[in-house]
This record gives sequence, C-alpha cells and structure tokens, in this order.
Amino acid sequence: MVLTRAEGQGEAATEQEENKGIQIDINKIPPLVWEEDTETLRDLMAFSGPAPERINGRCAMWAFAAIVAGELGSKTPALEQLTSGWPAALLFSITITAATIFPKVVSGYSLKDLLDSATTDKMQGEGFQKFIAVFDQNLELWAGRLAMIGVVGLPIVESIAGDALF
Repeated sequence: MVLTRAEGQGEAATEQEENKGIQIDINKIPPLVWEEDTETLRDLMAFSGPAPERINGRCAMWAFAAIVAGELGSKTPALEQLTSGWPAALLFSITITAATIFPKVVSGYSLKDLLDSATTDKMQGEGFQKFIAVFDQNLELWAGRLAMIGVVGLPIVESIAGDALF
C-alpha cells in the first residue's frame, strides 16, 4: 500500500515535494514496540524504591508551607496545627501518593525510568527549557529532605522557645 500526498497540500511542503508528491510505503514502517513494564506496587513502595522518599518529600514541602502560612496568619504554633489537622493531612497524603504513581499508570513506563529521564543532563534545551532543567528530580529530593527536617524541627524549636516561631 502506498500513500501519496497531492501537490501543494500541507504547509511544510517544499518545491521538490510539490513537484513529486510524497510516497510512504506503510509496510516498511516498523511497528511500535514498548518495553513491558514489570514494576509492581511492591517495587514502587520498597524502602529503596522510587516512590517513598519522593512522596514523603512532597508531603513535607506542602506541610511546611502550610504550617508557616498558618503561623504567619493566625500565630498558631506548629504542634497545635499538626495535631488538629490530621484528617486533612491524611487525605492530602493519599492524594499526593496517587498523584506520584499516576504518571506510571498513564504512560505505561516504570516510575523509575520516568524519574531517571528527568535529570538536568537529559533536559537540555534553549530558553525556557534550559530554565526548567534546573528543577530536576535531584533538586526535588533535596528540597523534600529539607522540608522534612523543617516539619520535624519547627515544633521542637517552638516547644523549646515556648511560642510560635513565625
């Protein structure tokens, strides 16, 4: 079977293409082959798996921002905020967990492969793409680690100081 594009169709056609037309033999196009994703939920959530530290870091970043905003807005200490808002925190953690695993489910690739492709070395480009490359998976992990320290450290500091820090 041969597909042909008539002369002058398509905006990207060059003068040569307009004169000859484009012929594509569909039988010569190789079929798309995807590697089978063998990553299970157990692999994802294993201690050294790709999801646990990322999920904990994302939750900690949001929690730290929410605690600081609560302290700035109402002068409520961090420990009081943490003890009174646990149902919302639990629901939020479940949502973040689902959102972290969702790209794997939708794309059909393993989460580890998806995360490995989001490194500065592999996200090179020009302009805005170059700016975005700074925010790779390693920066996210370090920001999450610092936020985890902040979520644990802020109530400790406030209990020693006896008042809200912010």
